Amino acid sequence: MASIILGIGTSQNSLASVPGRDWHIRGKLDAERGWFFRPDGSQVSYDQLAAEAGDRFKDYLAEPYLDELTGLISAAQRRLAQAISRARLDVLVVVGDDQGELLDRSNMPAVAIYNGAELANGKAVTGFPEWQKRWREAAALDPARHYPGAPDFANDLIGRLIEREIDVSVVNRPAADGKGIGHSWAFVANRLMVGVDVPIVPVIINTWYGPNVPTPARCFAIGQAIRAAIENDPRDLRVGIAAAGGLSHTLLNEELDRSVIAALQTGDAEVLTTLPRKALSGGSAQILDWIVMAGAVSGLANKWIDYFPAYRSLGGTGAGLAFAAWS
Repeated sequence: MASIILGIGTSQNSLASVPGRDWHIRGKLDAERGWFFRPDGSQVSYDQLAAEAGDRFKDYLAEPYLDELTGLISAAQRRLAQAISRARLDVLVVVGDDQGELLDRSNMPAVAIYNGAELANGKAVTGFPEWQKRWREAAALDPARHYPGAPDFANDLIGRLIEREIDVSVVNRPAADGKGIGHSWAFVANRLMVGVDVPIVPVIINTWYGPNVPTPARCFAIGQAIRAAIENDPRDLRVGIAAAGGLSHTLLNEELDRSVIAALQTGDAEVLTTLPRKALSGGSAQILDWIVMAGAVSGLANKWIDYFPAYRSLGGTGAGLAFAAWS
């Protein structure tokens, strides 16, 4: 019988891909952007955030600290890469969200599985400023790359999820020419699967675009159903499941992140399934990807979690970067 032998969680935010000394570039753009979501779902201006924060985040922006943090983030990613390599997987299920890369707003399912034989980035986009080119290359968005899919496994998984009343949509090609698999999957394939030729099955959760964003409880149930479906596969397969996204961003919320991390460490489904939906706004909604993964690895033990609050502006914008493994 197939079994899930490895679970991993990884942030795939751009801050996880480039040196901390470059984060200020995005911080400057945050100041120009103008508004953000507070944990209660209300909007707040950057100027107000900066006024409230004063010098609170100044030390987090110092280059020696950023250099140290960059090293720690890279070490955590290497640790995940080693876990994937040592697991000798037959297939890796990767839970992430699509931000108009593969799909478009004309059809955005709450949950979908990609069952194509091949995954590919969208066509390389030109005309970016030099700093953005570096970021896209570091995040594995450019140049275009190709990865193996697992259509037979994906189709069987889809069928078993339907039997468990998870009405999953199916995607087998991009919505339009030039589109391709998103950065959630490209990050995992290029930064965590170096030298590992393992097929990837993308599970796509709509975390961004209402009104059909699944609840935390539904996401956990989807993860549990994925585990049950895989365990009922008669083939002798070593399966891994990964969550790619989060944690809180673009307004960093350490309190939220640490509550999620504590629940992940102990397998506290009650906390994970009752997280306030207003707190899961904007990029922070990618925590839902982790909740799906948590449901799927509830039979495994958490081995480690690293968490790094990555601030990039005096207003407290940035991302809560997390990396974790279960086996």
